[in-house]
Amino acid sequence: MEARIIRIAEDYAILKLSNQEELKWPLKKLPSGAQEGVSVWLELKSKPSLNNNNGFSRDFLNEILKEDSKIS
Repeated sequence: MEARIIRIAEDYAILKLSNQEELKWPLKKLPSGAQEGVSVWLELKSKPSLNNNNGFSRDFLNEILKEDSKIS
């Protein structure tokens, strides 16, 4: 997913996603030298669960993480 860095704070950046939502993202997970106004590519995923419901569990966890990381 493409995102644009719109603000950089001390330990995180605010990214604007292609769907216009804003996301708080740890600086350590951005490429070195990342600056405001630069576009980056994000891969949002979770590790597979240990049971047979991998797809459902992963989708459910991703939805929770997405809601938790939104900027109000």
